[in-house]
Amino acid sequence: MHARGQVASFSFDGEVDPTRIARGVSALCRPNVSVVGAVVAPDGFNARFDSRGKRYEYRILNRSAPSPLDGDTSWHVPQLLDLEAMRDAAGALVGTHDFAGFRAADDGREDTVRTLTSVSVDSAPGGLLTIGVEGTGFLKHMDRIIAGTLAEIGLGKLPRKTPSIVFESGDRGAAGQTAPANGLTLIEVFY
Repeated sequence: MHARGQVASFSFDGEVDPTRIARGVSALCRPNVSVVGAVVAPDGFNARFDSRGKRYEYRILNRSAPSPLDGDTSWHVPQLLDLEAMRDAAGALVGTHDFAGFRAADDGREDTVRTLTSVSVDSAPGGLLTIGVEGTGFLKHMDRIIAGTLAEIGLGKLPRKTPSIVFESGDRGAAGQTAPANGLTLIEVFY
């Protein structure tokens, strides 16, 4: 997984210059992490637990030839995907549902009801597809299982009504595969 919009927080007693913190952390974490900004947050702020939602993008390279340039940031699916079927199924994911069947087996949370505000399937020249998922919260691997399920619907391996089947049954086995992590990017965290 990658992140463009990751937010982190920490507590510190004393004076702190946000600009120096951003430059220092970036210097220590290069080349894999770059801090683009830092601010002093209110007391008690927690980047993880104060979030009101997140937006993820999952990239699929849908063409016969793989790309050496996009291989680290997309999942190569060489068979032609049916975008209309994927978009139809994506619409059924929007709203408040029990996503128990769209989570990793080792996600032990009891509350599996989540709200997705948007699920989109967009295409760009060169065979690049982007699945955008925005919601108030996510279960472990939920975004990747959604991407894998939509891809299998696009390949004709699962019916368009799969989201409804999974919601009704809560059965992880009724959903599609967990898509590889390399195609996933956290775009934004909402506060």
